[in-house]
Amino acid sequence: MGLGGNNSAGWQTLLDTIPLACKALEGGKLLLWEYGNEPDLFSTSAQGPVRPPTWNESTYVSQWLNGSRRINEEVAKVCPDLASYGFMAPSFAGVETTSTPVITWNNGINIDKDIEFISSSHNYIGGATQPGVTLQGTLMNHTQTKVSIARQLNVSNLLASSNLPFILGETNSLYNQGAPGLSNAYGAALWNLDFALYGASKNIHRIQ
Repeated sequence: MGLGGNNSAGWQTLLDTIPLACKALEGGKLLLWEYGNEPDLFSTSAQGPVRPPTWNESTYVSQWLNGSRRINEEVAKVCPDLASYGFMAPSFAGVETTSTPVITWNNGINIDKDIEFISSSHNYIGGATQPGVTLQGTLMNHTQTKVSIARQLNVSNLLASSNLPFILGETNSLYNQGAPGLSNAYGAALWNLDFALYGASKNIHRIQ
């Protein structure tokens, strides 16, 4: 569900999307709802900001609660069979951007107790065009995996009192659709296995 549209047209698009999403996801296809993708980049996105520079965790939480409550109301009307499904949030782009999952959580994003998974932020080992990225030195380097997951663990440890499963809601080897000879190589498959097993050993409940 989209949070980016910050006007009446964007709000109407959200409402119009709900029955379509219900139809597409009926029959056991839904895990959880997600409202907004990478909202920590809304004021800084290279594709064009959709929020002012003053955008912060407090404003985000206020808007997220307003939208998630309306989503719950509409789902109960048009697809009551899906009304029991909660959310995963906050689904930030990273743990070191302009907003932080911990402040967001402390500002009350789960005051309604309808978040079932903490999807702190997305996680990539590197970028497709990032200088110095190699198969052996980056994806097949277990130290890189440990460093990457350690950043997530810094957040999960601070949010442990929530007693909710901590997941990585979007994860892959290289962002920007990967790179030939790196993300489509056998070594990347080995990285995937190593990353998943190491994450599981550190109590990350789901990697997707």
